Amino acid sequence: MKYLVESLKGMGIEPVLVQGYPNNSQDFTAVALAVKQSGADVMATYMFDTDQGIFAKQLRQLGVTPSWVGSPSTVTTTALKLAGPALYGSYAVVDFNKDSSEAAKSFSAKYEAAYKTPPDFFGAWTYDAVHVLARAIGEAKGLEPEKLRQAILAVKGYAGAEGTYKFDANGDGLHGYNIVRNNNGTVVFDKHIEFDD
Repeated sequence: MKYLVESLKGMGIEPVLVQGYPNNSQDFTAVALAVKQSGADVMATYMFDTDQGIFAKQLRQLGVTPSWVGSPSTVTTTALKLAGPALYGSYAVVDFNKDSSEAAKSFSAKYEAAYKTPPDFFGAWTYDAVHVLARAIGEAKGLEPEKLRQAILAVKGYAGAEGTYKFDANGDGLHGYNIVRNNNGTVVFDKHIEFDD
């Protein structure tokens, strides 16, 4: 919340409402009413997927319909099942989308064949982490912590399910995000945004 507000203010945009909530709530009526009374045109959320599903339903039941941009939890299997049509038309900024790259498509096909359900970022994240770690162990030729750390930081150009990894000195491997939208229950890839190093 803090970083989004700072970024918006840096672009000359003053949010009409900044609202927190207790995690794992069952009643978001007060938050939904605050959004409604704010007159906001666009709403950005960063919530747990179960909270997102409940909030979406309560928001729509109260007739609150601003454009919606959410975090990756907006398009998790759990949020989509809980919210149903209440999330239709929303956007999300995500690490993983099955149509964002050839590596993502390949991972998705393997995941769906194994588990009979579409993957979300929880599966893609761990899949990439294990592959990056295995690659680093091979390069480090062992498990000595500092050598392993250096081998991970040396990973550049690895095409994973979530994107192309190129680790920096801070240990950040991905430097871009995917924009997706909920098209009547189907999560559709819109575009990938890569940030300069």
